Amino acid sequence: MKIIDTHCHVYPDKIADKAANATGTFYDLPTHFNGSISRLIERGKLAGIDHYVINSLATTPAQVKAINTFISSVANADKKTFTGLGTLHQDLTDVERTIDEIIALGLKGIKLHPDIQRISLTDEKVLNFFEANNGRLPFLIHFGDKRYNNSNPEEVKPVLEAFPNTLFIGAHFGGWSIWENAARELY
Repeated sequence: MKIIDTHCHVYPDKIADKAANATGTFYDLPTHFNGSISRLIERGKLAGIDHYVINSLATTPAQVKAINTFISSVANADKKTFTGLGTLHQDLTDVERTIDEIIALGLKGIKLHPDIQRISLTDEKVLNFFEANNGRLPFLIHFGDKRYNNSNPEEVKPVLEAFPNTLFIGAHFGGWSIWENAARELY
């Protein structure tokens, strides 16, 4: 049996501690691991994980290219162990070109985190992502946070209906901290 971890946030070694701590701060949770590839593999071996879907997310448009290049370099260096997802940011000026670059880099999807990226799934800028993608790649999206409405079922449902040819993967069963609401609205 092959075990796949489909939601691994990873960072280059030089920023791994800072990035992981920022995520921990966002969620008001302790950070136990630094998000480096070596730490992921070390801990994954202990859990019996064979394959990892790795991603990161951009909090500024200037980060997109570096993140996508980093994730691609790791995933393409060891395709047996890694599958990489690219990222987008709502303030990109040429979304379609960036999606073409994600595909050219060999990345297999796009990761979004509306709450950390501070934008609603139904914002025109995000809807433009789905239009420009035109069903070519799946989107792994953090869904559901009781503190925000950016990715809650009320925001997700119209997107799913508007883009039926796009595969959306709802991280955290579609409702990280609002599972009951997600189950009621989405299933």
